[in-house]
Amino acid sequence: MSTNNYSSSSLSNEELMERFQRQMQLQYSQNVLETVTDKCFNKCIASPSSTLSTNEKECLQRCMDRFVEAMNLVGKTLAEKNS
Repeated sequence: MSTNNYSSSSLSNEELMERFQRQMQLQYSQNVLETVTDKCFNKCIASPSSTLSTNEKECLQRCMDRFVEAMNLVGKTLAEKNS
């Protein structure tokens, strides 16, 4: 975790928990993005080169779109269960 300008004693437990949760969400998002990027790259790019073909671009776009749809569905389902 990064250091900050606040000492932990000057923050309430609630503020510390909020910071921790934000940090965990950021880490999770970064991990998910890295995983999806790797999976889509491996699926769509047969032989890496300095440019992407039209087919590779379309494949990457579809792959990322499917991922976003899946994440939205999961988020919606979790929100419904929590309400």
